[in-house]
Amino acid sequence: KPLTMDLVIEIVQAVLKTSLVLVVDDEVAQRETLRAILEESGHKVSEARDGREAISMVGEKHYRIVLMDMRMPGIDGFAAFERIRKIDPQVKIIFITGFALEGPAREALMAGACTVLLKPVDPEALFTLMKSITRPDSEQGVLNTLVGQHP
Repeated sequence: KPLTMDLVIEIVQAVLKTSLVLVVDDEVAQRETLRAILEESGHKVSEARDGREAISMVGEKHYRIVLMDMRMPGIDGFAAFERIRKIDPQVKIIFITGFALEGPAREALMAGACTVLLKPVDPEALFTLMKSITRPDSEQGVLNTLVGQHP
């Protein structure tokens, strides 16, 4: 059966709606949970174990969004953020933290991160955030807020 123009347009639109997301966290369970949430909402997800691996992956492929833990061994999230932004200034960075880091969170937002989510990440808040960032009519999807409550 030949491809119709309508089918080609439908396929292209589906691909354009799918965001490639990189999840960076040293905790396997956290990466797997975020992957499941993001894939459920239609995103393609890759994973990195630490900042060094994330920097390498961003150098090889364009990710629309990087969801990154702030505290990791080796290169922490903020140092990785600075290097990633030099490699790909268009990538949207969302930080995740399990700690009440008012100073570092504010510093990340001032440096250009979209937002900071507090662990445990609320799936509904993440869905809403991803929609906001990936919406074509959004102003670069920049929110510059701290989302969630620390237990």
